[in-house]
Amino acid sequence: MKTIKLYGETFEVVYPRSGVTEFVPDFRYHTTDIYRAYQKPSIYKVQIWDYWKNFGLPEDETEKYHIGVPVITSHNCFKFTVRFNVYDMETREFAGVAVVTADHNRLYLKEVD
Repeated sequence: MKTIKLYGETFEVVYPRSGVTEFVPDFRYHTTDIYRAYQKPSIYKVQIWDYWKNFGLPEDETEKYHIGVPVITSHNCFKFTVRFNVYDMETREFAGVAVVTADHNRLYLKEVD
C-alpha cells in the first residue's frame, strides 16, 4: 500500500479503476459546519472538525497538493466523514479527493504519480 504525507498527515493512496471526478457537494445533504450536522456536538467532535477545517492552512508551497474546502459528507451519533478536493500545486488542476474517516485517511488520485 502506497502512502503519502500531506501537511503532516499520512494518507493511503488509491487509484480507482473507474477514475475520480471532482467532488461538488450538494449542500442539501453535506455541510461545512459541525453545528449543522449535530445539534449539540461533543467537544471532541468540535476539536476534530476544527483540525480538519483548518487542515492545509496556511498553504505550504513545498507541498505537492493544495487542499480544497472540507465538507462533512456523512455523520451519525458516533462519528463523521470529512471529504475535500485536492489540487495539484503546480498546475492548480483537480488531482483527486481526500476522504477522512475515524479509521482511515485515503487520497483517491485520478492519475498515477
